[in-house]
Amino acid sequence: MNFLKNSLTVTFITLLSRITGYIRDVFFANFLGTSLNSDLFIFALKIPLYLKAILFENAFTSVFIPQIMIVNSKNLDKKSFFFISNLINIFLIIFFPVFIIVEIFMPQFLHVIAPGFFEFHNTDLFIKVARIIFPYIFFIIINAFFIGILNSGFKFAIAASIQIVINLTLIISLWLAYLFNLSYLLLASYAIVLGAILQTLILFMKIKKKYMLYFHFKINLDKKTTFFFKKFFSSVLIHGVVTINKLIGFAFATFFVSSVSYLHYADRIYQLPFSIISVSIAIVLLPNITKFIKENNLEEALFIQQRSYIYVIYFILPSSFFLFFFSDLIVSTLLERGQFNEISTIYTSISLKGFAIGLPAFSLISILLPYFFVVNKLNTLIKISLIIILFNFLSVYFFQLYFDFKGISYAISLSSWFFVFLIYYHMVNLGFNFYSKTLLILTLK
Repeated sequence: MNFLKNSLTVTFITLLSRITGYIRDVFFANFLGTSLNSDLFIFALKIPLYLKAILFENAFTSVFIPQIMIVNSKNLDKKSFFFISNLINIFLIIFFPVFIIVEIFMPQFLHVIAPGFFEFHNTDLFIKVARIIFPYIFFIIINAFFIGILNSGFKFAIAASIQIVINLTLIISLWLAYLFNLSYLLLASYAIVLGAILQTLILFMKIKKKYMLYFHFKINLDKKTTFFFKKFFSSVLIHGVVTINKLIGFAFATFFVSSVSYLHYADRIYQLPFSIISVSIAIVLLPNITKFIKENNLEEALFIQQRSYIYVIYFILPSSFFLFFFSDLIVSTLLERGQFNEISTIYTSISLKGFAIGLPAFSLISILLPYFFVVNKLNTLIKISLIIILFNFLSVYFFQLYFDFKGISYAISLSSWFFVFLIYYHMVNLGFNFYSKTLLILTLK
């Protein structure tokens, strides 16, 4: 088990995924720019994507992987697979009625989370697109389990590359819409669901030999299952803070024409270094730190945490500097073509500066939180998370009040830095102070 090697593997594959994602964004920028239709599609897509980020990314894996891992073994046993099947059945049973309710009452649902759109947008089109995309949530649930199984066995490559599938289906759909003069929004919406189906099939083919031997349709609410959900609901709130804060920001942005698009493209650009470096390292960090803490090897766990900090900070600080001071150049070079004009570049770059300030904070959050899930110290973090969400809501409200949409990304970044401070303070109180004078010197260098 090589921490650096696995991190570099995931980083390289994530880079390929982000390249296809960039090509996808170029297509969107070229054909839709920062128009009202662009706002509609982006927000409709963010509904399942934010549910995914809140429920089935770090929040899910932080609880799922430690609970199914067997120390010193890369293989899951029969009991683990029965447990996994049990959880899948429960999640599907919970989300199916939620899915039906949201689909039926989609206008009311959208009015709550995107109130500004109903003042000046084609709400019928918005509702239709949202209804087409929302079934994506079912495939997100299944894929989260499949990816967790692969990651728990230290098989990171397939899981890291799976986003490429949806990127390619979206690129093809936009190209077809252009060639045959079809609706960009509708064809791209159907492409999301098609890409999700293909993702599920690819992941299933990778694990079917082991998993299908033990798959069942029974539901058993045993101690292990109830313990999982107790930690999971705590994890959702804690890991979902940054995403919830962004959702609040985008909800306020719906009151400003085209601002959802500006924030989206800025978010996509800053996500490039964040996902390639920070998320990749966090993915590999979790099973590694789980292994050493379960073996009561605190010294090695601290060493891994220090390594992850160094790898992140060496790349993220220069990236933040570059994104902030060269935001205009970056946005114009990457996106300014077709419907994405000079005005789009100016306002997107303003939002990008705000996210660039928070990039180190977003990255540190991703590598600091796993420790608390391994040692099961979540109660204080839940309180901190609620404080941060409230702090962010007030920050976004006042920033957009005085600076309109241009202040939203700055408010989100401010909240993230406050979150980092509170997380690290709590880690020190728990006796897991990985920071040292040496790390401080390295950071300054």
